[in-house]
Amino acid sequence: MSDSGLVATSATSTSQISWSTFIGVFELPTVIGLQQSKQTAVIIGAGDFNANELQTLRTMLKKYFPKAKLG
Repeated sequence: MSDSGLVATSATSTSQISWSTFIGVFELPTVIGLQQSKQTAVIIGAGDFNANELQTLRTMLKKYFPKAKLG
């Protein structure tokens, strides 16, 4: 995550999605979702983060989505 958006990197490719692509963010018990439309979202597994990392992620997302109810 950066000021320009999300970056996903693998052994063979790199993808960047700007914040303007997303219309909202939500949190469920096991995932955080970044909504691209009412039907699609980028899903991030909350279990991939420890408690401090998860709080940092929430703080960063609230910067871009201040009305989001996270945590």
